Amino acid sequence: MDRPIYIRKLTTADAEIYKNISYGESLHRYVSFMEAKSISEAESIISFNTCLFSTMYGIFRASDNKLVGALITSWYEPDKEMTVHYFIGEYYRRKHYAYESLIVLSRLVKQKSPEVKTLVFEVRKTNKASIALQKALGSELVKENDKIYFYYLSV
Repeated sequence: MDRPIYIRKLTTADAEIYKNISYGESLHRYVSFMEAKSISEAESIISFNTCLFSTMYGIFRASDNKLVGALITSWYEPDKEMTVHYFIGEYYRRKHYAYESLIVLSRLVKQKSPEVKTLVFEVRKTNKASIALQKALGSELVKENDKIYFYYLSV
């Protein structure tokens, strides 16, 4: 099945298009470490998340190659778990791009990093959209604290 999106690693050359979608109240509230207010800040975020333990992906709409969101994965080799943070730009929400991108990511992880068995999502209890997304993906609520749910998705 063709997906309406694809993901690819971001580079600092993508900083301007990244900055153009990385704003908004919910982004600020839930993943403020992904928020870029300038091109130089976007370059820093992309550079910081492009290292041995972390990868930053852009979520692109297949029909026109438009950046609609981003994913950050973090993995420490002895673990069989990979932590994932994501957002969809405000203008592009409610189009199933987050769901589709996480399906694509899980397939990519399975193919490129077969030792990783689980994707871990830390979701704030107030983030109803992300909670609904985790349920749609079939993620399992494994633990929680007073502010965060921890969902696990097998790959």
